[in-house]
Amino acid sequence: ILANTALLLGAQHATGVEIDPNATHVARPNAAINQLRPDRFTAQTGDVIGDTAMMEKLKKSYDIVVANIVADVIIPLAPAAASFLSEDSVFICSGILNTRLPEVLSALEKAGMQILSTKQQDDWCRVTAALA
Repeated sequence: ILANTALLLGAQHATGVEIDPNATHVARPNAAINQLRPDRFTAQTGDVIGDTAMMEKLKKSYDIVVANIVADVIIPLAPAAASFLSEDSVFICSGILNTRLPEVLSALEKAGMQILSTKQQDDWCRVTAALA
């Protein structure tokens, strides 16, 4: 969903990575429904936190890296997310309960990122960060 949204908002190419193989099977037809050409969208199944082969497969800098998932995943994901950033890139993560925000901010900073902004809506938070 995040990759498709990025394309609909003007990204030239998007790569979506999901640990659940069913999500990637659904993502491709969803891209087609939204009239997004297959050459603009790559769907990968894998674990970017623990799978070094997946990390190597994706190894490059991205303009924007996004994750909409709980703090328990964002915290260990922070170093991997930082490795995909260049000096002009941003990491946007959401799905963070406000009670877990301090832990997420600490993990992002420990991964070498600086916090650019945070936003809260009800109990949920979004963080935008970049390389420090």
